[in-house]
Amino acid sequence: NQLYGHIQRFPLNYFENNKTGDIMSRLMNDVNALEQAIVGPVITFITDMFKFAWIIYFCMKLDWQLTSIVLFVCPFISLCTYNFGKRIRKIFRTLRQKTGDLNSLIQDNISGIRVIASFAKEPEELERFKHKNYENYFLHVRILRLLHTMRPIVDLITEVGAVVVICFGGYKVLQGQLSAGTFVIFFPYLQMMYGPITGLTRFYSQVQRAIASTERVFEVLDTPAELEDAPNAIDLPKVHGTVEFRNIHFMYDKGPEVLSDINIKALPGQMIAFVGPSGSGKTTLTNLIPRFYDPNKGDIIIDGNNIKDVKLRSLRKQMAIVLQETFLFNDTLKVNIAYARPDASDEEIEEAAKAANAHEFIVELTNGYDSLIGERGVKLSGGQKQRIAIARAILANPRILILDEATSSVDTETEQLIQNAIYRLVKNRTTFVIAHRLSTILHANLIVVLENGRIVETGQHQELLANGGLYKRLFEMQFNAPEMQRPATKTTGPEEPGPVITQEQFVELDEPAQQQKWP
Repeated sequence: NQLYGHIQRFPLNYFENNKTGDIMSRLMNDVNALEQAIVGPVITFITDMFKFAWIIYFCMKLDWQLTSIVLFVCPFISLCTYNFGKRIRKIFRTLRQKTGDLNSLIQDNISGIRVIASFAKEPEELERFKHKNYENYFLHVRILRLLHTMRPIVDLITEVGAVVVICFGGYKVLQGQLSAGTFVIFFPYLQMMYGPITGLTRFYSQVQRAIASTERVFEVLDTPAELEDAPNAIDLPKVHGTVEFRNIHFMYDKGPEVLSDINIKALPGQMIAFVGPSGSGKTTLTNLIPRFYDPNKGDIIIDGNNIKDVKLRSLRKQMAIVLQETFLFNDTLKVNIAYARPDASDEEIEEAAKAANAHEFIVELTNGYDSLIGERGVKLSGGQKQRIAIARAILANPRILILDEATSSVDTETEQLIQNAIYRLVKNRTTFVIAHRLSTILHANLIVVLENGRIVETGQHQELLANGGLYKRLFEMQFNAPEMQRPATKTTGPEEPGPVITQEQFVELDEPAQQQKWP
């Protein structure tokens, strides 16, 4: 629980730089291995230690010389166990890493099964899996070989010690220094003494496995959760919607600066549109508002409060994000719409769905709002998923909205439904739009044109066209470019037989563009 809670506080770049399968392996496999090494073996270890101490005490009472011979053997057993243990731990560490790689491969293949099937790459993916799986298999074999080599050596050392004890004990009996009865009593205790010793060697091999897993678990726990609440952080009061970017500079992991000297002010209820070529910093800039990242320099102020001085939960509770790539949970439509407000009534959920133009297709489903939508909403079309995401944001009723416009991959009818839903969503909210189709932000209060992480133009649509700068060039690329043909797939229902050819204008901005205005 502590590990999972710690991971949830990590910044986004941790998940961008680490494989999902490896993170899951640390959460499941490594924690499970650690648990198995602690619960049963530790109890056995404690029991063996008490048993060993009691036997040593009793044997010392019988004959301290014979007992000393037994104890003299113990350092040799410890040395053997230690040397083998180092090698076993090293292999276990590699095995855990390979297990994480294997989990990542499985996760990628299951998530991308449609792509694999569409390119008929099942044999190649099977070979990749076999290769990774055999790597794990051979590491297991190496560990078993070491264990099965170590145990006979330990047994040999104990047997040699037992033979020496028998010979020396027999000599003492012949010399009259030890009674035959005492020697007969001592010998069974000698056998009992070596039992805990060999048990300790088994425990040590389990400890090596646990150490390898512990290292991986603590690598995560020792990773700082960079975006923590400040010591004196306060709850953000109810937001009116004034958002200011003051001299913002940002870079990823000490790389080149991707945002430089950004200064913007949005008033309550205004729509601010970010426009620019791919890689200009539009998405990065919006990621700073909910503190997915913190700027290296500068501040973001909401209603006079620096977002670094307020609690993260209270900040994010008052905003909503509608992403271009919609993520839905493997649950019912009702649960997904009410994700931000689990206590919402059925009537509120239905009203949000109606506002998002989603109610009509939902009621046509067999189970309506209780329909399961599959992993990542696989049972829904692209347009339907986007409308569910909009309904989720509407029900959350945020004062600040971040919208990554996402209508480029749907047919015209679905696009119109989504645009109408977005129009209702942004009304009376401070909205930041990442614009891929310039036709959708013609009426924005402020258009911010970015290039190479810098603001090169700001203004409204007509003003920017008159300036004749980058915005005008991007606009002309969309609306004056040669027409191109492509098949359009209808996403609001079952696929129609055969492609439908439509005329569409094309742009080298982020996505193909269509002329679609706000209602």
